Amino acid sequence: MPVPRLYLIASEQANAFATGRNPRHAAVAVTEGLLEQLPADQVRGVLAHEFAHIKNDEILISSIAAMVAGAISAIASVLQFSRCCSAALTSECFRQGTTAKPAGGKLGRQAKTALTLSA
Repeated sequence: MPVPRLYLIASEQANAFATGRNPRHAAVAVTEGLLEQLPADQVRGVLAHEFAHIKNDEILISSIAAMVAGAISAIASVLQFSRCCSAALTSECFRQGTTAKPAGGKLGRQAKTALTLSA
């Protein structure tokens, strides 16, 4: 297995992840928080865990899953707020004392429920 590129992320959160489409194009990123909060032997364990993801070709699957989840979330947001956006064009959302129904409609609620159940 080729040695992956290593990156350091300026963040206080303790986190590490592997990414890339295959072992030749893999990268591992760790945060400064992880390096500060864990002893060296535990950092080696975290890195070994991330390298195992690369060795087992799990990084492409994880990247695709994250992309699909992001796309579903974006579509649900569009569906949820589509009614309010169309109402904004007719100024309904900006009138004082409006009695407009919450945004989303039936399709937006169904998408939100599906996302909640799939998470």
